Formats: sequence, C-alpha cells, structure tokens
Amino acid sequence: MSNLLVRIVRLPQRGQLFDSTSSSLLAAGDFLFSGVPSEVSYLSSVPANGTDSFFFEVVDAADSSAASLPVEQLVAIRNKNQPPTLVVSTEPFFVHSYFEYSASPSSVLTLHSISFGDIDGDADLVVVYLRSTGSRSMLTLNQTFLSAADFASCSTKRNGRTWTCMGDGTRNSEMRFLAYPSDANLLVDGMQFTSYESEAVVNVSVGICDGSGGNCLAEIEHAGNSVRDDCFCVEKQFSIHVGDFAPEITTNYEQRWGFTLSLQELLALFICVCIFFVACCFCTCRKVAKRALLHVRQRAHEKDVVIELSSFSNTSPSDLPQNRSFSASTAPSVANPLTLNTVLPGSAQPFTETSTLGRCYFGLSTTEERLERALKFFQTDVLGPTQEDPSSVQLSEEKINAFMGVQRTAGLSQYEIGRLKTRIILRFHQETKESTTSRRRLPSLFLAVSSLVLGLPPRPSQREGTK
Repeated sequence: MSNLLVRIVRLPQRGQLFDSTSSSLLAAGDFLFSGVPSEVSYLSSVPANGTDSFFFEVVDAADSSAASLPVEQLVAIRNKNQPPTLVVSTEPFFVHSYFEYSASPSSVLTLHSISFGDIDGDADLVVVYLRSTGSRSMLTLNQTFLSAADFASCSTKRNGRTWTCMGDGTRNSEMRFLAYPSDANLLVDGMQFTSYESEAVVNVSVGICDGSGGNCLAEIEHAGNSVRDDCFCVEKQFSIHVGDFAPEITTNYEQRWGFTLSLQELLALFICVCIFFVACCFCTCRKVAKRALLHVRQRAHEKDVVIELSSFSNTSPSDLPQNRSFSASTAPSVANPLTLNTVLPGSAQPFTETSTLGRCYFGLSTTEERLERALKFFQTDVLGPTQEDPSSVQLSEEKINAFMGVQRTAGLSQYEIGRLKTRIILRFHQETKESTTSRRRLPSLFLAVSSLVLGLPPRPSQREGTK
C-alpha cells in the first residue's frame, strides 16, 4: 500500500486540517506524507458545537492522474470551554446623590466601561453578577436588552448548585443572572448607577463565570455540547465617588420650601417626629389605663358598699314596694344590693345652676372635701324639706338622679358619684338612728333613701300582697 497517497480535494468550511506526521497545515491538493492509512488533525476555527466535513481522494504514487472518486469525511465538533475575559475601566467616576422627588441628570451615572469576552463565543450560557457596597446604591441594566437576561432559570437551588439568581435588573444593589456573552455585553453597556449616599465612596463588583460546577451552572443545566472541565470565574471592582445633592436640586428645594435641609437635619427631623408619635401613644395608653384603673377601683368600692350595707340591714328582700316613688312614711325594704346604679339620666327637676346644687367643685383640691360639700347639698336641698314635713314631700328616683346629675355637671367624677351614694346612705342611716323625734319612722326613712339611691328594682310590698 506504499504506492498509494491521500490527496486533499476540498478543505473544511469551519476549521483547518494538519498533517499529523509533519504538523504542517494542509491546503487543497496537498498530499499526506504518511501514505495510506493516514492521519489528519482538525482544528475548528469557529468555537461552536456542530459538524463540518472535508473531501479527499486516493491516488497512485507513480501516476497522480489515477485517482479514486472523492470521499467526504464528516467531522463532529465539540467546543472546548475556555476562560472568559473581563475588562473594566479604571478611570474615576463621580455622581451626585440621588434625590427621588427631584431627580437630576447629574445624579444618574451611565456606565460604558465594562465589557465581557469569551473566545467560545455564545456556545454556552455564562453567569453574570453585579454588586454594590451598601443597600442604598442601585444598579439598573440596559432596559432595551433586559429580556436577554434570565433571572428565572436559576431562581432556586437545584442540581447541586449552592447559589441562586437574584434581582430583576432594575434598581438592584445586587443581582445575578444568566446570559450569553454577547448579550451580557449589551446589558452592561449603558448600565445606570444611582445612590442615596452622600459624600461616600461606593465600590461596584462585576463578575462572570463560565463552565460547570462551583459558581457556574451544573453540567446537566447546560444545553450545549461543549467540553467543560472546570468553572472559570473572573471578577473586577471599580469605585464611584458619590457627592452631595446636585446644585439644581438644592435650588429647587429652596425655592419651593424656602429653606434647605441636609441629610443629617432630615434625619434629626424624622427622629423628632418619631419621638412625638411615641409620646402621643404613651399619653393615650396612660389615659386608657387610668380609666381602667378608676373603673376597677369603683367596682371594688361598690363591693365594699354591699358589705357595709349588709352589716346594718336585716330586712327581707320581699318587703320592697312596687312603685318607684315613696313618701317619707312609706317603709320599703332593701333588696339584694349587689351593684350600684351609676347611670345618671337627664332630668327636668328644679335643680338649676343658680341653686345651691349648681356650685362648682373644681376649687376643692381633695375628693373628701368635694364629698363633704355634696353631702351638705343633699341634706339642704333634698332631705331638708322631707325632715321638716315628711308627709308633704316625696322622695323619688327621678329626684335622686337629678341631684346626682347636677353634681356630676358641677365637677364630680363618676368615681366620686359612686362614693357619694355610699356616703349618703351611711350618713343618713347614722343621723336617723340618733334622731329622737321620729324613732318609729327610722327604718322607713332609711330604707326609702337607700333604695332610691341604689336604684333597686321594684317588688310587691306585703300590704299590696294582702290586698
């Protein structure tokens, strides 16, 4: 077979052929020096997966015109993954602090200083991540090509990956997404930077990862047929100096409000507002708690009244009269005094502001002083006519309630009204017990006043039951 040679008829379209023996580049019409069988090396000039082909023929070494028909040799191409490249400008960047309600062009920095490179071309997806120090500085990708960034495919950890995509490409302090290298260049070319910082230096990190495993996609997640032996990552950083608000923002702010505030002053104002809000909440809660405590004390006082009344009242509950208006000679009995009726309905009784009852209690500093004055009013304006002529004056629930209502209007609190009822009952019981002019009427007067003050429900009397 040594008298046969192999001649290249047509070269491949996507690669080059080399003689494996001499390592020389082959052209159309060249012979292989190794004879038959021969070996050639194929090197793809386009980094992509796919197929290619070339044609060759076998000729007689003594007579080159004696040749076989051309034969096509197919070549399966698999891309060999290569490390990516990243170029970031080192020039200084400056931008004014961003004011959301009065944006200025000088507070938005448009970047054209980042470019990615990959000799593999767009054979495989790469991982791109961007990060700014601090959460008050934002990055926004070129919105025209935002659809080329894939944030969804790597949103969860799977297939052994320990990282996930983040952000959405708009005003993110940190983002990670998938894209082909050419699309990644379009996304970062014209990327915008804004920051709420003031007089600070913000560092921006840019990175790209290509391959499988580690910070790259898992091998099973790649759609291409490349040979990926490792994960290649490149990261670079640059700094941006953020100044104060733009001059036009300060001017507009002064023209609108008549003054200007720095960030420190705005922060102090915000803290003052928060303190004021907390103080208002504290005062409200304290007022509610004070009312609740007053209610608890009143209930406890009413319970003490029940105990005190039971110590001197031995009258049966069935002796209560049926009607709610009693004369001084009627003898109602005290029913079960479990609660004090503190409801003070309005009344049209003849107690006016010009009468004795209309005097104000606000000048008295203690509760005891106000209760003593109220007892004098009760003895003078309510019990006075009854004690002088018991047969001509009626004690009614309306009259008692009218008295209590006027006292509350004059300045007594709800708690003091409850204590006043107890004082009236105990004081009237003591005075009528010591009286010598109408000893036979003592139980009648005491029980009548006690029942009306407490607001007890009516029950049939023994006399009416007999009828």
